[in-house]
Amino acid sequence: MGDLWSEISIQAANVYAYDPLGSGIDVPEQRTFVSTDRHTKITADILSERFAIGPKTARATLRATRQSGSRSAILPLARRYKADRRYQLHHLDGKFATDTFYSTQKSLTGNTCTQLFSHKCGFNAPYHMERANGDCVGSALGDFIHEFGIPENLTFDGALVQTGRKTLLQNNLRKYHIKWHVSQPYRPNENPAEGSIREVKKKYYRLKSKYNVPDRLWDFLVTYVCEIGNVTATSSKYSNGRTPLEIISGNTPEISEYLDFSFYDYVA
Repeated sequence: MGDLWSEISIQAANVYAYDPLGSGIDVPEQRTFVSTDRHTKITADILSERFAIGPKTARATLRATRQSGSRSAILPLARRYKADRRYQLHHLDGKFATDTFYSTQKSLTGNTCTQLFSHKCGFNAPYHMERANGDCVGSALGDFIHEFGIPENLTFDGALVQTGRKTLLQNNLRKYHIKWHVSQPYRPNENPAEGSIREVKKKYYRLKSKYNVPDRLWDFLVTYVCEIGNVTATSSKYSNGRTPLEIISGNTPEISEYLDFSFYDYVA
């Protein structure tokens, strides 16, 4: 008789979970997700069940969200996986562009060129480099991503340090799932960063002449020009009267640190 009751108890445990409150209500057991595919295929029905939401809400959620990462293991997992930090980064909507411009003088910090990332709203982010090789250009993209976020689209020219398959820039594009476009030769209008560089240089030379800034401080002045431009409201149709930094980050910028002094002012 004992063996019979043990068999019945085991069969019941496979169907119903223990009811700790003694309410007499049958509670289905906890189900474990098992997959034979290496990549998840999420549908509205699956999302509806996992999020405990209605099918209509699930379909709207799939339309309003992205699934840039994909699972590459068969569940249940047999070992731990490292956390992917890119899911914690901010994603930037819109099209960004990047280009390199060079200085005729090496700066005090040893920089000879700058990789500029720009957006048509007037946003510019400079990353100064000692040389324009594949590692430096790719590191500039990585620094931009961790400082501002992952751009949805990125346009650049056909320089080998940017288009080479094994370059650090291409590795970052693949890692962060960034859509990219290479501008055609002799078509500068395809790369908005070239126009941004022209505007940055115009203001750079104006301030350099006004404040008599030494040539070896060119990288500091370029950074200053871009920073004050990012917190200045523009008439661009892409900014709608707001500052470029707010368009990119969504936060109203604080400009107190720029108000007491200008660039290269004497402070006693």
